[in-house]
Amino acid sequence: MRAGEVAHMSEQWIDWPERTIHIPPFDRCTKGRGVRQACGYCTKRAESIAEHHQNITVEQALSTRWAPKTAAGARAILT
Repeated sequence: MRAGEVAHMSEQWIDWPERTIHIPPFDRCTKGRGVRQACGYCTKRAESIAEHHQNITVEQALSTRWAPKTAAGARAILT
């Protein structure tokens, strides 16, 4: 698993009976310090996206965080 996957992993990703971790194609980041806030990394990425795209706000960019690094990153991992 990549570091970003480990950092954003939640219990919903784990299928205990099947001993499998299912990494989704998207899972809204709520790993920040406040209730349901995005983590620092996702916040910085959203700020960068908003800064470089005039028609996107930070809030809109945050709504797209977190996703695996590549499309192939959404997968099942047997443990």
